[in-house]
Amino acid sequence: MKHIPDLEAVQRADPAAVARRIVERRDQLGLTDPVLAYQAAMAPQYLRHLLEAGPVFDPAAFVRIAAALGTTWAALLEGRPDAPPGQSDPGPRLLLFHLATLPIGVGVALSPALHHAVPLRGVLAAGVLGCAFSLSLAGPAVAVSAAVRHKAQVVGATIALGAVGFAVNFIALAWQPANPLRYLSPFHYYTPGDALAQGGFARGSLAVLVTVGLAGLGAAVPLLLRRDLAP
Repeated sequence: MKHIPDLEAVQRADPAAVARRIVERRDQLGLTDPVLAYQAAMAPQYLRHLLEAGPVFDPAAFVRIAAALGTTWAALLEGRPDAPPGQSDPGPRLLLFHLATLPIGVGVALSPALHHAVPLRGVLAAGVLGCAFSLSLAGPAVAVSAAVRHKAQVVGATIALGAVGFAVNFIALAWQPANPLRYLSPFHYYTPGDALAQGGFARGSLAVLVTVGLAGLGAAVPLLLRRDLAP
């Protein structure tokens, strides 16, 4: 059975009906718009735009929305029944998520419909933002690596940096009183969905990610110079 419908099925889909099914499924799972957007790797504003524009605007984004809702493309586009909450296998959902996001650049380049909806400059912008996001995590990780001597400490610190950043942003999105804390997380500044849709990114977000990464690398240099690297 096909998990991803063809472009004709996407073009036939009624945006209002698709939006209604997404809202119903969201409410069924007890999710808020910010949480759903975060799980689908996009900004809440972009999620709202997708609900108005329909699947033809960004089919890959609707695959991610379906994965976040624990359902399928077909369920969103055609209203097919799916498993109740808590009874779907997370493995296929994670696989579907990665299959939807990894080849997006190739898909945009090869598909005229997607190329029209998602310009290649959007893919480039998302890629640049992704590199900056990776740098923002790698820089502090290198600094920790230079400061400690045990591999387990380095691995643990690296995981902690990513996990804490993710948790802070998630809590800030889900709980209004903690909303200002989102500025402390690199995940707040990493918005590939917006970059794809707008063909660019906020320079401030890029500057924050790059600055954090370079600060970590800069802190690592004097530590490495003072460190005895002899076996």
